[in-house]
Amino acid sequence: LKSRKRGKKRNVDAKVAQSDQDDEQPEEKDTKDDDDDDSDNDQPSRPIKVIRRKGKRSSTTVSKTPDSAGTCASRGDCPDSREDDDDDDDDDEDEPSSSTRRRIKRRRYAVLAALDDDDDDDDDDAADDAKKLEEQLETSVASVKKLPLKNRNSYKRHAITNRDDHKFRDLLDSADFLVEKHDMDKAFAIYEQVLSTNPKSPRAHFGMARAYDIQSEHKMSNKMLELAIHSYEAVVENDDTPDELFRQAADRLTERARFRGWMVKAVKAQRALLDRFPDDLNLLNEFGVTFLMMGRNDDAKKVFHDILEIDPSNGFAQAHYGFIVKVVDGDIEEGVKYLRKGVKSKAPGTQDGRFYFHLGDGLQRLGRSAEAYRVYEEGAELGLFLSKYQRSLYNVDSLISRPWWTVEQTTYGRYLKAIEKQWMIIRDEGLSVLDAKTQTFEDEEESLTEKGDWKQFTLYSKGRRHERNCAKTPRTCKVVEAFTAATKCTRGQIKFSVMQGGTRVWPHCGPTNCRLRGHLGLVVPAEPRIRVANETRAWKQGRFVIFDDSFEHEVWHDGQAFRLVLIVDMWHPDLSPDQRQQLSPI
Repeated sequence: LKSRKRGKKRNVDAKVAQSDQDDEQPEEKDTKDDDDDDSDNDQPSRPIKVIRRKGKRSSTTVSKTPDSAGTCASRGDCPDSREDDDDDDDDDEDEPSSSTRRRIKRRRYAVLAALDDDDDDDDDDAADDAKKLEEQLETSVASVKKLPLKNRNSYKRHAITNRDDHKFRDLLDSADFLVEKHDMDKAFAIYEQVLSTNPKSPRAHFGMARAYDIQSEHKMSNKMLELAIHSYEAVVENDDTPDELFRQAADRLTERARFRGWMVKAVKAQRALLDRFPDDLNLLNEFGVTFLMMGRNDDAKKVFHDILEIDPSNGFAQAHYGFIVKVVDGDIEEGVKYLRKGVKSKAPGTQDGRFYFHLGDGLQRLGRSAEAYRVYEEGAELGLFLSKYQRSLYNVDSLISRPWWTVEQTTYGRYLKAIEKQWMIIRDEGLSVLDAKTQTFEDEEESLTEKGDWKQFTLYSKGRRHERNCAKTPRTCKVVEAFTAATKCTRGQIKFSVMQGGTRVWPHCGPTNCRLRGHLGLVVPAEPRIRVANETRAWKQGRFVIFDDSFEHEVWHDGQAFRLVLIVDMWHPDLSPDQRQQLSPI
C-alpha cells in the first residue's frame, strides 16, 4: 500500500515537473505558433465555424462585428458597457507572451490530469489525494495572480466576468466545463479555491449554484435546491456582478425559489432585477405572476394594470389581467374582454389552457354558448384540452375517455355494490346531519351555482379522512372504508351533496381525468337532471350513476323537494399503483 502511494506521488510530481520543464525549452521552434496567435489577434472580426457534435456541448468563437451584436447577449459574449471605463487601463497592460499562455494551459492541464488520476485510487489514499490536489490548485491560483491581464473585451465570456474574476478565468472555465460533465466534486474543489482568494467571485458562486441546481434535480433533493438558491443569492447581492450574469442568476433564483415555495425570496430577486432593468416589461409581467402565485391578487392586478397603461397591447398582461378581473373580482364581461384580447395576441405565455378555459366559461355565463364552444374547439386543436367537452387541465395521457361509465366498466363493482346494499343506512346518517340550525353542510367551494342552494358535507378529501365529520356519520365512513381506491384517492372526495329545489349549476369540468365520480342516490325527487357532454340522465335511489367529471357537466333541479346523494370519487382504473402514488393531490 505504501508503495502504491509513493508511485502515485511520483506520477503527480512528474506531471507538474514536466510542465515546468516545458517552460524552460527554447522558443525558436514555436515561432510559427506565435505568429499564428498574433495573426488571430490581428483579425478579431474573422468568424470561426461552429462545430457541433452529438452529445457534446458546442463551442463557438464569435466575431466581434456589428452583425453579432444582436445575439451575443444570450451567449454571454457581449462587452459589458458598465466596464468600458476600464478598457484604457487594460490596453496599457502588457499582453502575455505565447510562451506564458502555454505555461498557463500546461499548468491547468497538469492539475486536471492529477484530478483524473485520483479517480482510480482506493479509499485509503483519499486524504493524501485531497492534500496533493489542494497544493496543486493553490500553486495554480498563485501563478494566475502574478500574470498580467489581457484585454478583457477579447475574452469570449467577458459579459459574465468582472475584473477580479478575469484573473481566474482559466480556472473558472475549467470548473464550468466539469459542471457540464457532471463532475461536481472536482468542480467544487476549483470554485472553492477561487473563493478562498476572491470570496465574492460572482462566477464561482454562480457555478456552484448551477452544480447544486443540477444535483437537486437528479437527486430530487430539497437540501441541494436550497444550497443552489443561497448560492444564486450570493451572485444577485453582489454589486460587482456583471449585468448578464446578474440577470441569469436572478431569473433562475426566481424560478427555483417559486418551486421551493420561498415566495419572499422570489419577490426580492425580482425587485433587484427591476431596480437594475426598470424598463423591461417582461420582468414586470413575471413580477405580477409571482404575486398571483402568492395569492396577492390585488398586487398582481395593479402590476398588470400598470403595464397596460404603458403598453395597452401587451398580450401577456391582457390575459392575466382579464383572468383576475373574471375569477377574483367576478366581473365576467370585463374579464372576457381582456381574456379575448390576450388569447388573440398569441403572445408568449398566453396560449395556456387556463385562459381558454375561463374565456369559454365567461362566454357561456354571458349566454354566448356558440362563441364559447368555438374557443373550446380552438383550445382542443392546440392540444390544451383533450376535446371540446373534456377540458380538465391536470391529465395523464392514454387513459380511456368516456362521459358515462357502468359499474362493471370501473372494475370496482365489488365495492360499489357493497356500498349500494347499505344505502339506507347511509341515507339515514346523511339526513341526521342535514340540519339547517347546526349548519353542518357548507357551500360548494367552486362558485358554480347560477341560482339556488347547493351544499356539501365532506368525509374524505385528497385521500385524508375528516375525523370530525366521520364521528357524526360513523357507519357511512365504515361502509366506504374498505374501498381504498376511493378513500386513498388524492385527487378526489367522498361527501354528501344536497341540492334544494330551484337550483341550477353552471356547465363546468373537473380538474383532472385521473378520477371517476359516482353519485349514490339517497333522496331523489323526479325533477333533478344531470347532463354529461351531450347526454342527460337522472338519479335512482340506492343506485350509483358513474361519470367522468373531466367532461363538461351541469345539474338542474326544477322541483320543490331537496335532492341528496353521496358523491364517491375513485381512481381511474387505467392508472397503475405507481402512477397513483406519484400524482400530486388536487
